[in-house]
Amino acid sequence: MSFQKSIPYIGGKIDVAFDKADELPVSIQIYDDIGKDPWTGEGFSAKDLANALKEIPNRNRELRIAVNSRGGDVNEGKTIRSMLEDWPGRIVNVIDGVAASTASWMIPADEVQARNHSQIFIHKSWAMVMGNSDDMTKAVAMLNTTDEQIADIYASKTGKGREAMMKLMTDETLLTGQTALELGLVDKLIDGNPVHNFSATELQNMKGKLAAMNSLKLSAPTQGADT
Repeated sequence: MSFQKSIPYIGGKIDVAFDKADELPVSIQIYDDIGKDPWTGEGFSAKDLANALKEIPNRNRELRIAVNSRGGDVNEGKTIRSMLEDWPGRIVNVIDGVAASTASWMIPADEVQARNHSQIFIHKSWAMVMGNSDDMTKAVAMLNTTDEQIADIYASKTGKGREAMMKLMTDETLLTGQTALELGLVDKLIDGNPVHNFSATELQNMKGKLAAMNSLKLSAPTQGADT
């Protein structure tokens, strides 16, 4: 008997589909920003994923997670990653369109697949900061720690050193499926059309927003870029 369910959340839904009668992979689709927007409540959270995983009776089944996301909140991404690290079965991450920022590292996959024209965008974390010099110093320390953690995740996947990955983050690097494969962030290229790619305007807006965050009040470290 086939099972397919759309689990609603504010701003969209997560789709979970599998056949209870066989052991084929469970399909999970995440097409949204990571974390809840404080003004609209939109976005995909770790709680949404937890609700989706509850629907799967056999935790040894393979998860095939399709992603098309501009990224978002680092802490939500860490929680999602921790939750999936505890999943006993195999995990395959399929980048259908864009895996930017948090979305580029939040899935601890045994195999990462990308479309030929998929894109991965990596950069250093940012936070909104306002206050005196002590506040700024604390913000720098928090961001440096977060960046080191993210760089270590990339380094573990690619086999490159932390400093090499930090350089790519500092440069705000946009990778195609092919260049991500050559770097080691992707294991396999697959046929198919991407769901969405960044336009030149979107990418410029993302970089502009990252630059603008440097003088605002500190909040939870965030990786992601709304356009």
